[in-house]
Amino acid sequence: MMCKSAEELQRFIDEAKTDAEFGKVTDYIPALGKANPND
Repeated sequence: MMCKSAEELQRFIDEAKTDAEFGKVTDYIPALGKANPND
């Protein structure tokens, strides 16, 4: 998992919303939670 700023993470999440429809996002949501616990 790459360390990114909050803005970069948000952009990544926004771009991933389409993939989330297919359940792909479920693999990296826990990783994002651990990488950015303040969000």
